[in-house]
Amino acid sequence: MSKIAQSLEKLYTKHRIVLWYDAEQNFEEDLATLDLPEITILTVANDELAIKHRMLLQEPKQQFLLYMPYQKPSDDENWLKDIELSQTIFHTDQESMLLQELELPFHLQSWLKKQTLFFKSKERLAKFQTLISPKDDVKTLNNKLLQVLLNSEYHDLDQLLRDYVKAFADAKSDAVKEMLEKHNLAEYFWVEIANVYGIPNESHNIYDFLLMLFQRSFVPICGAEQFLNSAKVALSNWKDLRSFSPVFDAVSNKIAKDLNVKLVLNGIVLEEVLEENLFEEIEKSIVKDVIKKVRDRTFNSSRVEEIIKKRESKHWFGKYKFYYQAILKAILLIEEIQKTDFKEIKSLESGFELYSSSYYKVDQWYRQFISLLRRVEASSILQPLYQEVEKIYSNKWLLDLADHWQAFVDKNEKWYFGSKSQLNFYDTVVKSKYIDQKRKVFVIISDALRFEIGEELNRTINLQNRFESKLDYRITGLPSYTQLGMASLLPHSTISLGEADDIFLDGLSTKGMQARAKILNQSGSIKSACISAEELASFKVKSEEAKDLVQNNDVVYVYHNIIDKTGDDKISEEKVFDAVSDELEHLVLLIKKISSNNILHMVITADHGFIYQNEAIAESDFADADVKGTIAKSNRRFVIGKDLSHNEAVLKYEAKNLEIDSDAEILIPKGMNRLRRQGAGSRFIHGGAMLQEVVVPVLIITKKREDTISKIEVDIINKSNNKITTNIHPVKFYQSEPTAERLVGRKLKSYFAVDQEGQRNTISDVFVHNFDSAANRAEDRELMYQFKISTLLTRHSEVYLHLEEQIEGSTQWIEYAKYKFTLTLGMMNDFDDF
Repeated sequence: MSKIAQSLEKLYTKHRIVLWYDAEQNFEEDLATLDLPEITILTVANDELAIKHRMLLQEPKQQFLLYMPYQKPSDDENWLKDIELSQTIFHTDQESMLLQELELPFHLQSWLKKQTLFFKSKERLAKFQTLISPKDDVKTLNNKLLQVLLNSEYHDLDQLLRDYVKAFADAKSDAVKEMLEKHNLAEYFWVEIANVYGIPNESHNIYDFLLMLFQRSFVPICGAEQFLNSAKVALSNWKDLRSFSPVFDAVSNKIAKDLNVKLVLNGIVLEEVLEENLFEEIEKSIVKDVIKKVRDRTFNSSRVEEIIKKRESKHWFGKYKFYYQAILKAILLIEEIQKTDFKEIKSLESGFELYSSSYYKVDQWYRQFISLLRRVEASSILQPLYQEVEKIYSNKWLLDLADHWQAFVDKNEKWYFGSKSQLNFYDTVVKSKYIDQKRKVFVIISDALRFEIGEELNRTINLQNRFESKLDYRITGLPSYTQLGMASLLPHSTISLGEADDIFLDGLSTKGMQARAKILNQSGSIKSACISAEELASFKVKSEEAKDLVQNNDVVYVYHNIIDKTGDDKISEEKVFDAVSDELEHLVLLIKKISSNNILHMVITADHGFIYQNEAIAESDFADADVKGTIAKSNRRFVIGKDLSHNEAVLKYEAKNLEIDSDAEILIPKGMNRLRRQGAGSRFIHGGAMLQEVVVPVLIITKKREDTISKIEVDIINKSNNKITTNIHPVKFYQSEPTAERLVGRKLKSYFAVDQEGQRNTISDVFVHNFDSAANRAEDRELMYQFKISTLLTRHSEVYLHLEEQIEGSTQWIEYAKYKFTLTLGMMNDFDDF
């Protein structure tokens, strides 16, 4: 089918009569060969009235093509003018035929002539045809031409600009510039950009525009009088778009280097850039400044927390959050050590109580600081702070605590075996809380899960929906090592020593899971089992193995060994805090796995704790106890043997004074002393009587049948003030109540937008905030934010403030709330906030 026939057929889908003027009679041959069987073709030859009579009265439903081999007459002499107005004319010049094909009005002919090159490409033409509408004006059509050339998803100007910027980031902007010039669209594009963003760009160079855009959004460079809200809003939205964020990062870093932003920041105080997040150098500068101020004690922990709160929603925070968190842990540790008075310790019992209620925090913050230090990319930035933390933790905390604590250990011939003794664990926890109450229970024993780790785990579990955890503690026996600790957690009447350090309960060996399962099953009429955490984790939910384990047993002991295994190896001991992080994650997954098999009750505890110092221990720090006699077992922190002699570096216990049925003697180094031992690790130690070694957690965990976690609500105050009259509009947010253990905060993203052509167009910057204040005063939970408004609209009755919440575990956001506003801008003033 010819192109003329195709064009005519398209016209007949909307019209019954088509008129065709051919003054030069160039298409007579084409007319003779037209294959339009359903169409009556008439050549008009001074018989207009007869033809009108036929078309309108005789054949009112028939389709006609009126071919007129002459010039179109004036309106006064045109007998077919009424037909023209009610039907349509077929034009055969190239532009007109293309307009007919595109179904665009003929007044766009002059616009079309400028785009001749564009439409020479059949591919471009086909794609453009899918985008346009007969109602499109010239501006919209130009944007859609750009949409095709830039391969953009939408034709709005910001999308087109972002795709141009992406081409720049991909080193393809020269080709784009050449393409826009070639298709007569460059001037149009940059005029529109200047209208919207207020930044003229005579060079038509994308990087010139980007340099101006970034500068006019950053007061330290441009000055307050040159600052543009439109620039601030545009860049805020670019950062917020997840798909565009990598492009923004690349462009921002290049501009920061070219403008020497690092030098600009050197002369600026921290407070002036706390709300800025245009360049990564800003985040680096703040981190370095906060470290300096923490080291010289200008900033306390409260101030550091305030800064983190201000920065946590900023674009670059994610890359530097470990630095901020490490700084906070460091200052918390320093402050806690400085305010602690070890004279509070009055007895062994008060020492245990003080450690489990407050002292543990120092060890926790030390561990967290070291873990964070290992995770940052440039640990050298934190190195001065690390050296200070290491010094005060090792020399002031551990040594001073050891000296004060050892005084009370020395006073007691026997070790502690009161109500909080680990020896009572089975009777006071497993039996009384579960067996006697006819409840099934899984007991998870994590090797070397010291108390401070258990405290963090307890808080983590309580943040899991439908889980409740309560924290308690127990005191291990001495020596505080695996064999004795594991045995103490089983039911027994007497503990005795075998060869070396083998432990027997009521004459039965405790070595290995089969031996421990045997002891559990001999404790009464209950059925029990022992299993490794790895084997249990391999069971599929509701599998036969899992069903058998649950249905056939009342008590299941689950053993896991990540922390102790890592720390006890000289090669891997420096990674022990990494192992703690893995263990915390693993234990949360483990309780969820267990509860999925309809187990509602679980207990987590440990056999012993440990001490860890990140710095290598100097040779002078090892104690030579001058031990002689028959030695059955020894390590850095204890010696088991008979007829032992020693010096003042250790304290001797008779085994019976440690509730062990044996005539053996046990030596425990005093305080922090480490015994010399060839080949053994020295930074990770346990076996002695330090609080970190002997206080272990007991977590009583229950799976609830109803939700246990809820979120606070967020609203805005003074909803009646819903008119936006300037391009700086304040909004006051209100958090309904303080956060608590089971009432958590919300992370919300807020912005103003209008809906146009079914598309949401953001007209303000984007404000992201974690509403997680624990303040009791309602006024302290209010938060004011000044939105920057940038739009060509001056009046609009339906502008909405959108509040969105991130879907947990994803990068997607859903609407949390929205509030209607009216836009009634007077003369635009882009400097209202100055």
